[in-house]
Amino acid sequence: MIPTVHRAWHRCAIVALAPMASWQLGCSQPTRPLPSDPPVLGLEQPMPAPGQSALRIANVGDASGIVVPSAAKAGLPLQVTVTTYSGGCISEDTTVVAMQPHSADVVPYQRWYQPKQNEGCTMELRVDRRQVDVVFDQPGIATVRVFGRGAPDGSVVTVSRQVFVE
Repeated sequence: MIPTVHRAWHRCAIVALAPMASWQLGCSQPTRPLPSDPPVLGLEQPMPAPGQSALRIANVGDASGIVVPSAAKAGLPLQVTVTTYSGGCISEDTTVVAMQPHSADVVPYQRWYQPKQNEGCTMELRVDRRQVDVVFDQPGIATVRVFGRGAPDGSVVTVSRQVFVE
């Protein structure tokens, strides 16, 4: 399975800072994929040093912002929508999709900047919607797994959805 990288086009809305600010400013610990994790998680880098940035798995909050239709036609694109949260020193980046005959793994990534000692990040929250197409070529039951960082602790979470492919 070779992951394909998609640049996600998304709509952005700047929202007044909510109580979620503490988790969206990059306060989580570095996460390294385990040997059992799918290869699509392997692009994640450790938290950057001050003045540098790193590619990190995106903040998705919870499962409510992940939309996967429950049915699809074999050979036709199925649109998956993933809502991510960024702002300040966190910006949107690449979305990786890895396909197998009856499964798709989707991982949105963000670019996290760690400010230097006398720098800061703007206090804003952006809600971004990424849309990617997945294509299942064979009829049957397929699974779409979306990986992202959950709120409020920033741990990596997996949201799975079943799709009936006819």
